[in-house]
Amino acid sequence: MQSSNPTLYTDNFRFLRKILLKFNYFPRGKVKAPKHVKPPEVVLKADIIKQLITSKEHITVIINLYKDAYFVHPIFGNVNTLRVFSFLNAHTNHHLKIIKAIM
Repeated sequence: MQSSNPTLYTDNFRFLRKILLKFNYFPRGKVKAPKHVKPPEVVLKADIIKQLITSKEHITVIINLYKDAYFVHPIFGNVNTLRVFSFLNAHTNHHLKIIKAIM
């Protein structure tokens, strides 16, 4: 989001995407994760802690970005600062459901 050009932002959210985020829901099994975001075979506690610290730092940066700073999600399209926190909430909830199912 930091490297995006806010003047190039276009709102390409469709009605269904807005509804999914409003209800904090990502459908399961519809999309495969890209290779660059898949976890390694062995996940270490130290790595998880480091990722949590980095995530918290990134969230504090997002708060100060332009309202039309954005990133492109392969399904949801352009996610700007006005939608990013609801997106992150729904995305985290999605992964928590997966973890619960595995357990």
